[in-house]
Amino acid sequence: MAAMKKRIKNMVMGWRKLFKQNWTLFKASKIGLLGLGIMIMFIFIAFAAPFMGLRDPLWWRAPDMDIVQVTKYWPLGSNNSDKFGFQPITHAAAARVVPKALGIATDRLYVAAGSRLYAIGQAYGLKDWTNYIEFGSTISADPIVVNWGKISDPSEANFTVYVGTQSGAVYAVNDKKNSGQPPPSSQLIGVVNGWVTGIAVFSGDDGPDHSIYDLVAVSSSSGRMYFWQVTDIGHIGPSVFNVSTEPVHVAGQPMKGTGSYPLFSPVFYYTTNNRTRPYICVGSEDGMLTAIDITNVSDPQLKWSRQVAKDGEFSSAPVVHFVSNRPRIFEPVVFAGMDDGNLTARYASNGTSLPWWGDKAWSRQIRWGTGITQVETQKLTQPFLVGETLNLLVGSASGYAYSIGYMDVTAGSGFESVVPSIVPNWVFKDVQPGTTYISSYPFAFIKTLVFVASNYEQGAPGPAGDIGTLFALNYNDGTTSWSQTFDSAILGSQVALTGESRGLDQVYMGTMAGSMYAYSTTGLYMIPAPPSWVQSYPSGNLYILGLDNRGRDIWSQWVWGSRIALYVGFLAATFSITIGTTMGLVAGYFGGKIDTVLMRFTDVILVIPGLPLIITLASVLGASVNNLILVIAIVGWPGVARVIRSQVLSLKERPFIESARVTGASHARIMGKHILPNVLPLAFLYMTFAVSGAILSEASISFIGLGDIQTVSWGRMLQDVTQSQALKAWWWLIPPGLAITLISLGFFLVGRAFDEIVNPRLRKR
Repeated sequence: MAAMKKRIKNMVMGWRKLFKQNWTLFKASKIGLLGLGIMIMFIFIAFAAPFMGLRDPLWWRAPDMDIVQVTKYWPLGSNNSDKFGFQPITHAAAARVVPKALGIATDRLYVAAGSRLYAIGQAYGLKDWTNYIEFGSTISADPIVVNWGKISDPSEANFTVYVGTQSGAVYAVNDKKNSGQPPPSSQLIGVVNGWVTGIAVFSGDDGPDHSIYDLVAVSSSSGRMYFWQVTDIGHIGPSVFNVSTEPVHVAGQPMKGTGSYPLFSPVFYYTTNNRTRPYICVGSEDGMLTAIDITNVSDPQLKWSRQVAKDGEFSSAPVVHFVSNRPRIFEPVVFAGMDDGNLTARYASNGTSLPWWGDKAWSRQIRWGTGITQVETQKLTQPFLVGETLNLLVGSASGYAYSIGYMDVTAGSGFESVVPSIVPNWVFKDVQPGTTYISSYPFAFIKTLVFVASNYEQGAPGPAGDIGTLFALNYNDGTTSWSQTFDSAILGSQVALTGESRGLDQVYMGTMAGSMYAYSTTGLYMIPAPPSWVQSYPSGNLYILGLDNRGRDIWSQWVWGSRIALYVGFLAATFSITIGTTMGLVAGYFGGKIDTVLMRFTDVILVIPGLPLIITLASVLGASVNNLILVIAIVGWPGVARVIRSQVLSLKERPFIESARVTGASHARIMGKHILPNVLPLAFLYMTFAVSGAILSEASISFIGLGDIQTVSWGRMLQDVTQSQALKAWWWLIPPGLAITLISLGFFLVGRAFDEIVNPRLRKR
């Protein structure tokens, strides 16, 4: 044991002495010290990467506000002046729609704030009225505007805004097109029992004269529906229909109708016995869905009533849409979201469930995966129907938004395949941490974009301190096009329409803080984006090297790429030098047939073009970092083997080798103890060059797309730059290219310094 310890101690002292001698020679080389400094810098960066708080280089994405630039046409509210009396805006703005040469457009918005109604010019967010209308009681339902006149002719338009309050008062405001005038007077058309929960209007024709079906329907907290017929002499009524003892709700927002003009969903026509009969569908908070026959507005009659919420309430309004389907053509269907997460779809004519909806007795819960992975049990919002493909949009109190295709698509005229659950086309979830919820009236739609208002709860219960975010989602797949975050909650629905002045699609929304905003519906992608020290970002995030074309942090990719470069470089070089040294040592020492076989095999590998062989093997073995290391090692050893062999051929003829043979040393002892230590400096020399070559090879392989897609390397970064045609984005192009150059240069300079040690003739004197 003592002899072994002494032997180990002597060996350690020998290696230490050898290191000191070589270090003395190495530090005399300035280029060697420079190369060593570069190596140490990158090694330090690679080891420190996990502790630098970096963002995920593959999956982290900058906030949309830093990626997409959306034009803010105007903000208006308490942030800059007393525009809305410092009152929260909790209702959707009513948009006045006017005919245009190429369709329709919005020229004025009616905004309810507290007990006041404001008229805002769509173009610049300025007051169209010189003042506001004061109703004396808080407005409790979304104001709604209708053109009782001719839709196609602005000169014969007759715009009227309807407003309901917590005191139960219902007002009509007839508004002219001219701006810059005092607000028109409001007409009290009636008072309901309780507070107004919703207002719906319907214009039966397109003309200056009123039809028999022009009406105003008002739902109340007392469970009653009130109806007024609109005539040339004013509003006649109201007639009252008792629906429930609980509050009742009617949908007031316009849904997409035929052509380009929005019609109103609560009223639909149903033809029976060659007679066209209008109906209106309402929901009450005791879970009842009711259809009321309003053929005679002065004497409304019950058409049907169904209990649709089995164990809970439903506090949002139902909506009606005409469905083109087999075997019924253009059948009106009523949709309603429940407070327990159920969603119902029923024929408006008789209240029966759609056959393919599944459960005919009650409603269907939304399942947001292809399997039964989770069932939505939170309160659902008022449904919204959009698009020619007839998709249903609905949100929930848990922050989810769903797009559901509700038509039967089975073959034939029957219903051969009954859907057991409603599986959405796509599901959107607000990814903010904590509790999120979709606003009660969440959606707006224009062209290919769906707008969803999601809110994040913070602090005390209630919406007062919450933060709201408006998401613009792609209609087909639910992916986020852009988003904007506001300093307070968005409770009222946003409105998306074409603006009259600019002729551009715009979205409008109000916040709890009492501000109103107008944004362009489409944004301009600003990525790849320069570093934070070149420009500031709305989120306040720091991007040291900017963002790439996917909104990922380039600095994080660059730092993590150093780990991949060194990992591949050191391991591939170690394997290739080990293989080459072993082959050269065995071939040179034994000679003869062994030497011939090994060297001819080496020659075969050596004459094969290196990079094409690497590309071929990488594509065959698969794109992974470990396979890439193996491939580089396989093609990198032949040159080392030939150099080591030539050195061994010289060493084995030296006298000290002959002395070892005479003393009876085995072949393994002679090669391991006497020859190997003398060729190791040469092996280390070639290893420095091999590391540099391996890094360049990995960068080349990743650059052409054969690298590991689950890792980020400098070569992969350069590939992304060229594929995105972002060669002008210097903050993205220069860092990986410069890093590859510097780290390769560092190992090369260290190798040159080693070369001066191994070859004394190269040493400067």
